[in-house]
Amino acid sequence: MSLTKYCEYCENEFEALRDSAKYCCDSCKTLACRQRRVDEQEQYEQEEIRNAALQIEREKLELIEAEMERQLQLKKQAQEFQNQVLLERQHKEEIERFEKYEKDKVRRQIEHEKRMKKADNSAKLTGLAALGFIALVSKIFEEKR
Repeated sequence: MSLTKYCEYCENEFEALRDSAKYCCDSCKTLACRQRRVDEQEQYEQEEIRNAALQIEREKLELIEAEMERQLQLKKQAQEFQNQVLLERQHKEEIERFEKYEKDKVRRQIEHEKRMKKADNSAKLTGLAALGFIALVSKIFEEKR
């Protein structure tokens, strides 16, 4: 039982003795084996190149992510610094307002004390004037008696 087949290496027609025959002769079989090894080696090398390229891309992405993280940290630090400056400015303004309030309070207290002293002096003068008037009226009244 002989079958007509085509060689998988040279593609020539041959008479196969078995159903599973793939090659027309031993040399085609050997050359096909060598070709498979070369193809496998090329595939392996291409896979290695792809893996190396992927590794490079991963490393680039890691560097980009690290740079982005660094930029984010710098941005956070700048924001924290701005917040700190703002808080310090607000604190300084509060202190200035408090100091102004205290100065105004002291000024008002001094003015109040001056007014009270003036009023007291005025009351004393009024009291003295009243006493003088009473003494004068008493004197006049006694003279008329």
